[in-house]
Amino acid sequence: MAINSIATLQEYQYFVKTGNNIYYDTGSVGINNINPTYTLDVVGDINFTGGLYQNGSLYGSGGGIGQDPLDTAIQAAVFMIGV
Repeated sequence: MAINSIATLQEYQYFVKTGNNIYYDTGSVGINNINPTYTLDVVGDINFTGGLYQNGSLYGSGGGIGQDPLDTAIQAAVFMIGV
């Protein structure tokens, strides 16, 4: 979305433009969702390049979000039996 005119700025009055960036700092943003319940609430597929971060740390690995379920189960078993 490009904000290039006063009319466009009035249409998106809740967004703040700083240089080449825009931001929204009140409430939640929904993409394909008119009632977002999270800060960013997306309904549908998401495609992105780069890393996914949680609290500044890389989250998950290639092929999906989070750890491999088998790896998680093995780690839990090792913890329970104290190996």
